[in-house]
Amino acid sequence: MTTRGGIAVGVSCCALLASVAAQGPGPSLSAVKTLQCALTLQTAGSWKSTEPQSETKPIRMALRYEEVDTDDGTARFVGSSGRTDVAARFVRDALTFIHSGTDGSVALTTVSRSAPDGKWLAVHTRHEFSETSSTGVTLGPAQYYGTCTIER
Repeated sequence: MTTRGGIAVGVSCCALLASVAAQGPGPSLSAVKTLQCALTLQTAGSWKSTEPQSETKPIRMALRYEEVDTDDGTARFVGSSGRTDVAARFVRDALTFIHSGTDGSVALTTVSRSAPDGKWLAVHTRHEFSETSSTGVTLGPAQYYGTCTIER
């Protein structure tokens, strides 16, 4: 997929989340304690010399958030590397998890509005940095799309 195609997918998915979130009152995420997410589409960015490029492809990625406390603004991300404390922000029926790594990486996951099948729409964004001997620092942005289910 071309850079423009990848950008169009990203903009379309963000617009979809925004339009669904604006549809009025519905079930609230404010009382969620555990979310299990399945992400099925990825758009990743890279640079060839100084020209930005993107690629969109299907994927299978799972995210899990436990001990969500929207009053205190905290949660735990559970992944293959263990458990990590993250910030949790609930605003206008959208729940966003924010993680800032010690390596400079940043990850955001926003869950909003129920889809027709009872799942919740989700978008996960990562900006990762890595050092390489040939190019110095590499920025690895990626966005993932899918759904989450509430576990009780």
